[in-house]
Amino acid sequence: MMPTLPQRLFCEGLGTTLLLAAVVGSGIMAEKLAGGNGAVALLCNILPTGATLVVLILATRSYPLRPCNSTGLDLCCNVEHG
Repeated sequence: MMPTLPQRLFCEGLGTTLLLAAVVGSGIMAEKLAGGNGAVALLCNILPTGATLVVLILATRSYPLRPCNSTGLDLCCNVEHG
């Protein structure tokens, strides 16, 4: 059984919000740490953003062994089958 449209929209919004927060937060961190050095700022921005993206991808991947093969955040959208 597929998750309902509201569940999928909620999970898409949650994932987008978490990624946006990581990008904005790493940008602010990069500006504070770099001290005007563009290369250091870019490195300080890329590493946390990439790590957050990997975590979100791993958290939202499908698990074919489960009864519900959802593509949303399994923690909030996976339908329990009893």
